[in-house]
Amino acid sequence: MNSDQKCRLATVNHDIVDGSIYITLVRENEITEGYSGLFDTTDGHIKNIKQTDQVNRIIKITYHTSGIINYHNLTSTRIRSEPLFDILSKFLFIEYLVNDLNKLTYQESSENDIFIELPQKEKSQNYSFAFSISPTKSENSISIDFYSGLFYLELNTQIVNNFKNEISMPFYYLTPNTGNYKGSFSENACVLFHQKINATNDIIIYEPNKSGIYTMIYHEKRRSTPISDSLIKFKNSNFKAIFTSIQPHYAKFYVVNQKNGNRIIEINNFIESITFDNRL
Repeated sequence: MNSDQKCRLATVNHDIVDGSIYITLVRENEITEGYSGLFDTTDGHIKNIKQTDQVNRIIKITYHTSGIINYHNLTSTRIRSEPLFDILSKFLFIEYLVNDLNKLTYQESSENDIFIELPQKEKSQNYSFAFSISPTKSENSISIDFYSGLFYLELNTQIVNNFKNEISMPFYYLTPNTGNYKGSFSENACVLFHQKINATNDIIIYEPNKSGIYTMIYHEKRRSTPISDSLIKFKNSNFKAIFTSIQPHYAKFYVVNQKNGNRIIEINNFIESITFDNRL
């Protein structure tokens, strides 16, 4: 590790359609033992320590819009936390403990990566990297803003003078034994998320991507897929929506002029109605 290098600690991505975020913890692709365990959210006691899969070097965490957090290749597999459209309290969902900084990754990467600077003189120190979801921005930590302050992904970095007695190997991934949400699960989480960020309860149609594909979010989850041919009615009878994907919460489509076969990019002023079968 050189003093002028930054450590590539994690990659963060989010799903535009359902609002979920994905955190991938990365380190050098070499065989180094790693361990995972649970920490009790009430007393901090660590339990269920076990070795991680050495073949799969990548640890992934998925925080779904609904509040379900999935852990891949760790002791914990799933917990329930607050839904991303209604984060009310800060919640630490994984702590990454490292006592050999030379095993971290130092290389060029993409714009979605989280970098941290670790001075060369501190490479022998034990470090804790704690990832939390928070309703507010922290001035003392790395905070990534999602959807203009809807929630923040927070990374707190600190030197740990003494690791707990249970920790002796280079890498530990500690996850909470339970989530912080006791409410009921909403099947409309995806819809509620989009309604929250757009401040509306109506159907939402997003601008097309580079391929001219629109995404339409329903006003509620459908029990079955709507009939695509009659879903959108245009003022111009030559216009037709061609659906590429129809899901319980959303649909993707492009629009063509049947008279000449050309795709229509701007449709906001051409939609006459959007109709669902109330039985669906």
